[in-house]
Amino acid sequence: MAASISPDNERFLEQAVADGRFADRGEAIDEALRLLRRRDDLIRAVNAGVDQLDAGQYTEYDEAELDQFLADICSKADRSSQNG
Repeated sequence: MAASISPDNERFLEQAVADGRFADRGEAIDEALRLLRRRDDLIRAVNAGVDQLDAGQYTEYDEAELDQFLADICSKADRSSQNG
């Protein structure tokens, strides 16, 4: 499948391959598409979060509660990184 890209993107692509960041054009294009998919996933997640906020589905924390909440998250992350 052939696709046209702008001259600026063509130069960028060729330079990325020439610099050794990618083995070939296909690898660079695959990475670009992977990042585009990741971007779309993030946009969907943000939109879902906004919808939850709009629907009142959130918890408010005072300063002490927030500190504890963040400490709990850090503790869980530490345990997870030690186990995996």
